[in-house]
Amino acid sequence: MLASVPAASAAPAATPFQLQTFVFADLPTPIIGASSGFEPGTATLSILNQLPDRPVTAAVSVRWISLGTGISGVAFFPTLAGAPTPPVTIKPGVGQVIATIEGGLYPGFGTFFVP
Repeated sequence: MLASVPAASAAPAATPFQLQTFVFADLPTPIIGASSGFEPGTATLSILNQLPDRPVTAAVSVRWISLGTGISGVAFFPTLAGAPTPPVTIKPGVGQVIATIEGGLYPGFGTFFVP
């Protein structure tokens, strides 16, 4: 009798890749996070620290490249007058992704794995 082994799967995980800091006039700096494991080869980038009374006040972009596939792109997070900024889905394929946060006063860098 042969036993079947279930296929391995990674649980969805969120990886924040920027520390919280405050700049001029105590404005919140966005913490960007990457969530992956929901769909193979895709990740969702989002602003993790959005509060209704302290919205992120400047547009932010995240430039990313997959070391596994070489696919690259830019995710844009515009400011939306008091409304939460929606997440952005990227499709880098499977592998380690390097991301840099661009946008005036909010530099940042991080890596995350996309299964």
